[in-house]
Amino acid sequence: MYIFIFNLYRYDEIDLPLTSDGLKSWLNDIWKLKEKRLADFTATSSFSPNTTKHTQHKIGRAHV
Repeated sequence: MYIFIFNLYRYDEIDLPLTSDGLKSWLNDIWKLKEKRLADFTATSSFSPNTTKHTQHKIGRAHV
């Protein structure tokens, strides 16, 4: 049996950077969070409750 786990997040348009460079940086940060979650899962065979709560990892305009 296979188990598939999806973490889907919806970002409000107001939280997205307005510039191409800002968006590039924001997407890179989101990608790094995804990679960290996968590495943590690989090491522990489970998703930590702290890494699955989106509110703790929200990235907004601070990166613009």
